[in-house]
Amino acid sequence: MLAYDIETKDAVFLKDYLRVDVDRMEKEGEIYALLESNRVPNIAPFRRGMTTICIR
Repeated sequence: MLAYDIETKDAVFLKDYLRVDVDRMEKEGEIYALLESNRVPNIAPFRRGMTTICIR
């Protein structure tokens, strides 16, 4: 999904689903950081990520 970042005034990609919160699963932001640090080509630039907590 495409969204607008009001702080940077950029068009950005917005992920519209959540990752399952289990200890053994790596966070997507950590994976992107690893890919970028190894100069993997053809991946979307990753700016920021966060974990959303669901309270029932």
